[in-house]
Amino acid sequence: MQKNIIKILFICFLSISNLWAYRCHSDRCTDLRFGLGSYYGNFTTHYGDINDIGGLFSGLMEGHWRYFNVGFDLNAAYAYQHNKHFGSQTFTYTISPYIGANTGSLHKPFFIDFVMPSEYYEFGLSTNYRERNASIFFGGRIYQRIPITEEHEIEYSLSYSVAPFVRRTFYGYNELVKGNNIHRIEFNLGYLYRNDLENVYQEEDRLKRPDFYTRLKAIYYRQNQVELTPTLQYPSANNFALMLEVGVSLDTSW
Repeated sequence: MQKNIIKILFICFLSISNLWAYRCHSDRCTDLRFGLGSYYGNFTTHYGDINDIGGLFSGLMEGHWRYFNVGFDLNAAYAYQHNKHFGSQTFTYTISPYIGANTGSLHKPFFIDFVMPSEYYEFGLSTNYRERNASIFFGGRIYQRIPITEEHEIEYSLSYSVAPFVRRTFYGYNELVKGNNIHRIEFNLGYLYRNDLENVYQEEDRLKRPDFYTRLKAIYYRQNQVELTPTLQYPSANNFALMLEVGVSLDTSW
């Protein structure tokens, strides 16, 4: 599983790297990002409460037109995990495809999207306390980018989604749990510095230079208690994760 994820991340990196020389046009825009950062998580698992601190890889590919947008956001983290019983590592990744309407303008977009985050968490790597959770969420998302000056922009997004079923795997148990209804709220706040030519949206053909960005992401999970078997329950919890990333953005009108 981990080898396959590494291959996917490598392919995404190559894809982004090959797009540095895209030429620009004025009828559509793309946002292509690669970033690194830090990760912190606090989770309640079958084996108790866990704190995670580690590193983060992120990527984003998005295209939008005057009235339409589509894209996906990727995060993968490897963290050191600790609770009162044991120390280990956690591996997690999230892929969030989204599609929807642009209710703003081409250069000042405001998106209203359908979003479908797919998440995988693996706690307690290489221990007897290993636990794996995989889930797919369904919900909505809004996003807005606000130019402050020609070079400086602020962006934010807010999404809410629900996972109606989760696959939970730990020692002696491996089932698709229905009716778990995990609620997920994600908020992003970012800053972009446009390292580009003057009048970026006015020129039809040009070479694109990279922009730089930083983004803070916070995710909250409300996990309801659920009966796995007549004698086994999975606990309720209020879980959360915080991520801070910096990187390059190939935001263009191409």
